[in-house]
Amino acid sequence: MNLTAQDLGLLNTGIKHISLPIGVVAILGFNQPFPNGWERLSYEEAQPYMQYLKQMLGQWSIVAFQNGKLDGEGYGYKYSPTYGQECGEGFILKRVLH
Repeated sequence: MNLTAQDLGLLNTGIKHISLPIGVVAILGFNQPFPNGWERLSYEEAQPYMQYLKQMLGQWSIVAFQNGKLDGEGYGYKYSPTYGQECGEGFILKRVLH
């Protein structure tokens, strides 16, 4: 995996993250700047990994994708194709180099 010292520093802060075949996915505060080389995860790209992403959510989380949001267990793990100010966090992705 192509993780830099900055990436490892971010992941060691205790943020929720998981390694998937597409790269490392983390949950970052919605208004926090993305670290270099990271991008907002798209809903379409997340589809095969939803079971893992759901495990990262808090009960009342509302986490944004590039296009849409995923609600935590307390909201029934509902996906919506848009999001607004209700999102306190967002999924970010550091891609694996192939």
